[in-house]
Amino acid sequence: MPPEEAPQEYSLPHDLPASESFLPGPPWWLYASIGLGIFLVIALISFFLIRHFRKPKLVPSPPEDHISFAQKVLSQINQERPLGEVAAECSLTLRGCLHRIYREPVLFETDEEIKLRSNSLEKISEPLRTDLIELLEKLAEQKYAPSQISQAKAEEWIEKCHDAFRQLKKLLHSPSSENESSPH
Repeated sequence: MPPEEAPQEYSLPHDLPASESFLPGPPWWLYASIGLGIFLVIALISFFLIRHFRKPKLVPSPPEDHISFAQKVLSQINQERPLGEVAAECSLTLRGCLHRIYREPVLFETDEEIKLRSNSLEKISEPLRTDLIELLEKLAEQKYAPSQISQAKAEEWIEKCHDAFRQLKKLLHSPSSENESSPH
């Protein structure tokens, strides 16, 4: 066996120069436009993502709007249903309105909690405060009373709630309400 020979290095014929000397390098503006393009794509993606997932800003409604809406809801209650259901809807409407206007937790409390909490509806001046608590108590009694249908009694409950809302509107517009019964 012949001794192994070292591999020969082949050189290009005629010593051709490297290709870098024939082609000029990319111009600076090419790098700048690539960078600007990447920046714009990232900016557009982030703009659409922020816009899509952003929570809408809620503009607070005036208390009168909440009362008007609650009165509209009361007017649409079907009075031919059982009194327990009518009382529950009246109570929920009244509680929801008080919660939205005065940030009172009455919407999330049981009837007993409202009655026992010493500062319940404290932002509302007397005698309306006592009247509202009594009305909520009477509605609670009716909600859990044996079920019966009485259109006259349903109209009476709805009218009492309308009266409460009218008194709330008066309280909101009275000059003394600025100090003692201001919502929020």
